[in-house]
Amino acid sequence: MFFIIKMRYVDVFGFFDENLANKFISTINHLKLYGETIILFIDSEGGKTSALKSMIDCIKTSGVPVYGVALGNCYSCAFDLLQFCDKRFGARKASYLFHSTWTDDIDYTLMSYSFGERSILPKTEFDDVIYLNFSRRMGLSVKEIEYMADSETWWTSSENALREGVIDSIWEINQKEA
Repeated sequence: MFFIIKMRYVDVFGFFDENLANKFISTINHLKLYGETIILFIDSEGGKTSALKSMIDCIKTSGVPVYGVALGNCYSCAFDLLQFCDKRFGARKASYLFHSTWTDDIDYTLMSYSFGERSILPKTEFDDVIYLNFSRRMGLSVKEIEYMADSETWWTSSENALREGVIDSIWEINQKEA
């Protein structure tokens, strides 16, 4: 996990944990002082929900526009973080995974049980926040979003993600600004 500040760009790579969240918050708090748009470059397979919660809170209270760009893997917590960005972009070869969130203290042995396509994992209050946000972004009902999460929905290209409202635009390689 590295954070590289290039002007107002922040690389968010690796596993979402307390260390990543602390560095993320420190970096965003520094960059927001300039009062300009911050761009997050995201490549992660996810991590802990507790880290995600604090990162989302940081974005929502930053007072500046925060744009997200999915570069490679945008899975799980990384996907949820992208959905809370003011504008969502995807590199052409990025892929995306959306699923139900799990609290950090849940017994992960429960993950192996399912009933049909529906997960029996307990729903959390944080799920409601994620589903409502994503529902508004995609123009679907919360029930439809909940079903997508329980079914572990994948988008294997940014073209598909754009068509279905997961991202707002394709990020071109030489693009300098949003």
